[in-house]
Amino acid sequence: MAPGLLVVSHYLFMAEQWEVGLAWHVMIAPDDWAEIYLRPRRELAPTLAFRLQSQAAALDENLIDIGPVPAPAEVVR
Repeated sequence: MAPGLLVVSHYLFMAEQWEVGLAWHVMIAPDDWAEIYLRPRRELAPTLAFRLQSQAAALDENLIDIGPVPAPAEVVR
């Protein structure tokens, strides 16, 4: 594996009005974050984004830390 390479999985969900992108960093806690963005289908870029700081902490310890993050400037596919 190359140093500095992030192992991030992605899912995309589309509806008539919205697009929802989900990404999660496949790592051990505390570096196992998940992010979600929301993009109205009429817009070019997402308008909202949120991050779960640690999936393991949320599932194993019930420590749920979700907060807003800057929305991506563009969608990369």
